[in-house]
Amino acid sequence: MLNILKNNFSLSNLRIINFVIFLLFLFPISIISGPFLPDLILSVIAFIGLILYLKKEIKIPFYNGIIFLWIFYFFAIISSLLSNDIIYSLDYSLFYFRFIIFSHFFVFLLIEYPKIKFLFLKGIITSLFIMIIYSSIELIIYFNMDEIDGIRRLHLIFSDEEVVGRFFVSMLPILIFFVYVNKNNIKSKFFKYFLTMIFVLSCFLIIYSGERAALLSLIILICLYFLIFIKFNKNLSIIFFVGSVIFLLLNIYTNQSILNRTLQDLDRNISLNPEINPYFNYSLVSLEMFKDNPIIGKGPKMFRIFCPDNHYNNYVDICNLHPHSMYAQLLGEMGAIGLILLLIGFVYVKLSYIKNIFINNPNKLYLFSSVGLIINFFPLIPSTNFFNNWINSLYYLSIIVIIYSLNRNIKF
Repeated sequence: MLNILKNNFSLSNLRIINFVIFLLFLFPISIISGPFLPDLILSVIAFIGLILYLKKEIKIPFYNGIIFLWIFYFFAIISSLLSNDIIYSLDYSLFYFRFIIFSHFFVFLLIEYPKIKFLFLKGIITSLFIMIIYSSIELIIYFNMDEIDGIRRLHLIFSDEEVVGRFFVSMLPILIFFVYVNKNNIKSKFFKYFLTMIFVLSCFLIIYSGERAALLSLIILICLYFLIFIKFNKNLSIIFFVGSVIFLLLNIYTNQSILNRTLQDLDRNISLNPEINPYFNYSLVSLEMFKDNPIIGKGPKMFRIFCPDNHYNNYVDICNLHPHSMYAQLLGEMGAIGLILLLIGFVYVKLSYIKNIFINNPNKLYLFSSVGLIINFFPLIPSTNFFNNWINSLYYLSIIVIIYSLNRNIKF
């Protein structure tokens, strides 16, 4: 691994950087294990990067986009400090900076040491391959138990988290981005066929994961890539889109249990009656929290405190730890400032994607990098807790590739 790096470090620092690179290879693999390992690896990498920077062993510029993340972080801290329970709220916001430092250091390594990108691609492929094997076995067991009917959902290795669909649909854009940036290194036909198989099987498991939000994200992903492919290769785009539609229809409409699960409680989930639709009720709770403190919100992690309070919730028996919408959550917990910052980030990426679709000389790298963030932060898709450390491991991978695409020509 030593030959990946430029020879501009002392031997001790060279060993440290190679250790970081090894951890980066392990990072996407660790995500399939649950929340602990990816957070540990991410924190170690962030700590090492911070120490090297403070000791002036490396010079890292403030890349475009990084300052925006720090602004969000400082507002989260202020919101916690003004909350009703400062210590409880700071549990979410105080150490959130680890994701920003990790992202900053990772982007630096991607720019300064390009060969790292292929090693990280191997880590992504390994994680997807392992998860495909594990989930396929789990799916076979569920079919044999006749429990793939919405009661059971696929879960991560060593974890009870039923977010396999979210993992696949968030990781696929990262896979495709790193395949694109490594396209000159991928010459083997077998490797190309293997990557295609990984993509198809991942889509298959998203459909069978039992997560409607992941299925909706997959449909959006297909549409986004269709627009990219039609820009550069119309024949490929048509094949991709028609093949994807046929694949989705065959798997959903020819399997009654999948169809039933997809349509299950659809009327309830689109109802505007808070007594019937719990997700709409959660949003109303966030709205009441926002009215109480419209500028800075009630503080991160405070939704679970105010949700059972009948001053904010007319149906206190319909409650949860978070409102299942990151936009509703930030509205209540970080007020107008938090919501506006999130909207600015999403709208900027979305408009830049649309702009590159229609201009004559688009930034291809940016187009491929933006898909993951658009999917992860799409306003109409239900989401998990915004400050959850496992989901942020995926969120920040999509943020990292965006920042890299905007700053790849900045070198020291």
